[in-house]
Amino acid sequence: MTRALFILFLKHPEGILLKGRASLQGELEEIYKVIAPHVAQEDRERRVARLVNPHDNTFSENLSVLNRTLEKLFPVSQAELYKVQGCNGHPRRIPLSPLLVHWES
Repeated sequence: MTRALFILFLKHPEGILLKGRASLQGELEEIYKVIAPHVAQEDRERRVARLVNPHDNTFSENLSVLNRTLEKLFPVSQAELYKVQGCNGHPRRIPLSPLLVHWES
């Protein structure tokens, strides 16, 4: 789920409001289906539903795991470019320029 969340944020350079994350459920399911094709559809739907549920802390937990992982993979100055950043009430986003992200089919 953490990888799917990272890709979702890369696809939304304008940022994502946490309270509006439920509207991204279908897109997140499609991303998750591509990166984890072995996961059964029912499990995938259940996991994504938990992730986008505003009353569940799964979204924030996955963002924390993602940011800690990036801190381990990159030097501090580089990690900041890839980490999801933002504060309450404002969109959270990855500050990396969308021009540096190349998508392959």
